[in-house]
Amino acid sequence: MATKRKAPPQRARATNKPKGARPKKAATKKAATKKIATKKTASKKTASKKTASKKIASKKTATKKAATKKAATKKTASKKIASKKTASKKPQSPPAVRPVAPPPSEPARAAARVASMLPVERALTPLEQDAMRKVATLARAKLSLLVASGPDAVAEAVARFIDDARVGRRPAPKGNDLRLGLGVLWGEQVRARAGWDWVHLAYPDGFAAYALVPRDRGVCCFPLVRVNRLLDASDPTTALRALYELIVTGDVPARRPGEYLVLG
Repeated sequence: MATKRKAPPQRARATNKPKGARPKKAATKKAATKKIATKKTASKKTASKKTASKKIASKKTATKKAATKKAATKKTASKKIASKKTASKKPQSPPAVRPVAPPPSEPARAAARVASMLPVERALTPLEQDAMRKVATLARAKLSLLVASGPDAVAEAVARFIDDARVGRRPAPKGNDLRLGLGVLWGEQVRARAGWDWVHLAYPDGFAAYALVPRDRGVCCFPLVRVNRLLDASDPTTALRALYELIVTGDVPARRPGEYLVLG
């Protein structure tokens, strides 16, 4: 009988890899990761370079604009200088001859001087009229005058009070209200007898006060100022009596209407 041959034993395939060897797939992944990281780094560097180049370009642009503005300013300044030089070179026309007015005559000059010295008149306000009534009532009470006393008697009482104060027979009033009241009270008698009006006059030199004036404004009188000055003077005689008689009798100096000749 024939004997069967035994098949040679098959070699087992090596399934275990030698030690120290790495899988190819893992190495490939790591390499790919490194490449991606490298690309990102390179892209970042490229972006930073682009940003830096943009900044440099913007600086260059700003420098160019500034240079352009300076050049334009210089051109404008040179144009202005050139225009000025051209204007200075142009022959200037002679000034127009204006007719010269003849000098004013002496009467005209005198009239102008008088007009420049005339006061500006205004009527008294209701508040001023009320204040004058109050101080006049105070002065009447100080002189112990009756309400029924006539204008001549009141004017004489005021003049006598001032005479006594000036020679020392009575103390001079220190209160401003009484001083003003005496002037208003005396002026009220002039107004009642002569028919004059109370006004306020302001002069160009700055002097201004209440005054009595006739209708034609030829003369004027300042009772408040007059009485106050008389109380401060040492002369024992007053001109109030003579001034009162002068006004109420109409024996005033010759004057022109609107001249405001000061009396007293």
